[in-house]
Amino acid sequence: MQLCLDIGNTHVFGGIYKKDGSLLTSFRYETKNFGTSDEFGMFLTSYLNQFEIERSDIESIGISSVVPSVNYSVSSACYKYFDITPKFVTVDDLGMKVETDNPSQLGADLISAAIAVSKEHPKENAIIIDFGTATTLSILSKKNQFLGAVIMPGFRIAMESLMTKAAQLFSVEIKKPENPIGTNTKTSIQSGIYYQQLGAVKELIRKIKKDYFSNEKILIIGTGGFVNLFEKEKIFSEIKPNLILEGVRLVSSLDI
Repeated sequence: MQLCLDIGNTHVFGGIYKKDGSLLTSFRYETKNFGTSDEFGMFLTSYLNQFEIERSDIESIGISSVVPSVNYSVSSACYKYFDITPKFVTVDDLGMKVETDNPSQLGADLISAAIAVSKEHPKENAIIIDFGTATTLSILSKKNQFLGAVIMPGFRIAMESLMTKAAQLFSVEIKKPENPIGTNTKTSIQSGIYYQQLGAVKELIRKIKKDYFSNEKILIIGTGGFVNLFEKEKIFSEIKPNLILEGVRLVSSLDI
């Protein structure tokens, strides 16, 4: 079995994969609660016990991390509790030409998602949209190129910004509003945050198609914790909630 971890700014999203590549189970662990390697190791052990999985059943561990401050603790937990040195995803694992100014700065989450898409859809143009703490778009060409990315504030960042900068505004449930025009402060905030994301994503897709792909066929793949809010908007070719974990699995499986 493989243990795969996607360490994001809000959550550590983890998954246990069988040898056939199927996902057995997944979990979330709040990044802000991250403590020592022993605390995380004990959490993982307890979680595995729920499914009667022995620590010795884990044969490889892959990690995508955009939070460098926890990497040492995670690595230590993997070594102490599983006797495994984990494989961290880097740009060297991407397997395509990176057309950015500084490829080494490319986030492991973007790399992992691109690996998964390029494996499943080789020689196809694609935009990967990840609705996480930040909303990101990664652009892949059918010529096996990573053309670049777009990064903008996500739902949570937008919410926190309103709460901290506007004295009379407050946190609300992040959901698709019933109507585009709110009739109270709560529904007004929900509408603004939802349609801000939707409008920006639609315009970016239109602009990228026109300027980079001459309006030729392009896959639009959605992922991330908030992607299901847009499942009825008909903007995605596919929704893949576990896309980053799948990329991590593909990278770490090379070590088995």
